[in-house]
Amino acid sequence: MAQQTELTVKTIRFYSDTGIVPPTDRSPTGYRLYGIGVLTRLDLVRTLRDLVLGLAVIRQALDPSVRRGMDHWRMPDGQSSVCERRDWARRM
Repeated sequence: MAQQTELTVKTIRFYSDTGIVPPTDRSPTGYRLYGIGVLTRLDLVRTLRDLVLGLAVIRQALDPSVRRGMDHWRMPDGQSSVCERRDWARRM
């Protein structure tokens, strides 16, 4: 996960512990288990941090109740890979 998102393990844990990414299940040995949705979200968070946005702003942008009606945050049809989402977010 860290290699795929270019984030450190410590950063991913921090984002998980502070609610920026949703809680995850754990393996029997205690490792956190993340799905593709979390990978996409972490990639977006990294991109927004690259744009020098603070965590409070990012948390608000990721909140579904705040995003309602914000059509400029919607992905164009046909762009579903993590790289395409990152590129789209960087163009915003």
